[in-house]
Amino acid sequence: MKRKPLPFDLPILMQQAGMKVQTDFHIVEDREYIFSLVFRFNKDDPADRARVKKLVGEDGQDKNGDPGVPTPLKIGVSSILADGERPIFDTEFSELRLRSWGGDF
Repeated sequence: MKRKPLPFDLPILMQQAGMKVQTDFHIVEDREYIFSLVFRFNKDDPADRARVKKLVGEDGQDKNGDPGVPTPLKIGVSSILADGERPIFDTEFSELRLRSWGGDF
């Protein structure tokens, strides 16, 4: 398995429903890790910002009650042992909410 430097980006095209992305990475230090989803847009383009906002919603709901398109996320963590892998975490989150809204990434 090729090691990725932390942090790393994993781009996904969200123009079509059902798009998926998957990666493996190696963790050697037992500690807490932060995971986040970032939906980038051009901060100088209000139309691009509106496009992303319509796709993923915002913290809460818009004035019409629309929270945006669901963005399911499945995370699996396995321990790599001499005799194979052992799953230690495998969860799918189907109702994620955006917790901040900004730009200029």
